[in-house]
Amino acid sequence: MSVSDFSPSASRLDSLDLLRGLDMLLIIGLDALIIVLAQIFPHTEWLSFTAKQMGHSHWQGATAYDFIFPIFVFISGISMSFSLRRFTYTPGLGIAKVWKRAAILVLLGMLINGTLSWDANMRIASVLGLIGLSCAIAGSAALLLKKPLAIGLFGIVILSTIAILQFSLGDFSATGSLNSLIDQTLLPGKLHGGTYDPEGLLCIISASALCLGGYLVGILLQNPLYSPAKKLLIILGIGIITLLTGWGLGDIYPIIKKLWTGSFVLLTMGVSCLLLTLFYFIVDICGLHRWGLPLRIVGMNALVAYLMYNLLNLQSLNLRIISGIASFFGSWQNLIIVLSFLSLQLGILFLMYKKRIFVKI
Repeated sequence: MSVSDFSPSASRLDSLDLLRGLDMLLIIGLDALIIVLAQIFPHTEWLSFTAKQMGHSHWQGATAYDFIFPIFVFISGISMSFSLRRFTYTPGLGIAKVWKRAAILVLLGMLINGTLSWDANMRIASVLGLIGLSCAIAGSAALLLKKPLAIGLFGIVILSTIAILQFSLGDFSATGSLNSLIDQTLLPGKLHGGTYDPEGLLCIISASALCLGGYLVGILLQNPLYSPAKKLLIILGIGIITLLTGWGLGDIYPIIKKLWTGSFVLLTMGVSCLLLTLFYFIVDICGLHRWGLPLRIVGMNALVAYLMYNLLNLQSLNLRIISGIASFFGSWQNLIIVLSFLSLQLGILFLMYKKRIFVKI
């Protein structure tokens, strides 16, 4: 882990920072804000609909909230295509770097899960662990295969192989899936889903295919032979094709985020590409940057934001400070508490941004 001191430069893909910031902002409190607003204004249909999207689907199907974490995996793939460029001729060093990063994220994820008791009650799988390990698999494959076509084919092989295995060696239930069998057999400790873990071993491999998709999009974005408009159209086309493919496969290959089925990965790839085209058009093509400062502040220190939200007891600190004042606002009390909690986190991240402190692994 390192703390860098630099100014955001024109060479950065600003749209990626903003999309990452929106993704993380939904995790650290924007989702709660939407839910509270829907409770205050129950007859506002679009708000009620949006609030219903701020929770995971029970099993099959997908809500907007189901895409938040996978989109971060996709974004990580894009970022990795930039950071691994310097290892083109020294792939071994690059592979060592991505696996070292994976080890750190696995450990941080375990800390977020709870006390490191090193017994059957400790959960090893985690969100950060899945990001780290899926990126390590994808990064290693990209450095070894080198050619975009080979990288893309490898991603297809991953999803195809998992699909064959999932259809052949189980069903798509929480107790009878191949994911469940593998996690119960090979993953020590406590499983988040009881009989399976949504960040389990097979899920990590599926996520690596999504990360490879992001990596390829990142290579495209760096291609000097294509104009920004052409890049935009290509990514838009990829997004539409993968979204429709994933959605279309859903009738025969269930869309299940908790199992990271191939149909869900393709659907997420499509959603991710469409969101990226929107941000890329507004920010990098049209040059509209200023509106995105709050997202940039979060996006450039996404790891800090996530750790701060999950490891530090800021919710309790916020309640100690604001609960008394909020009680005077009646039915708006929860809104005041949520807004103050968001403001506390954004304030810390803004100070780091102003001091040019950016933590990365």
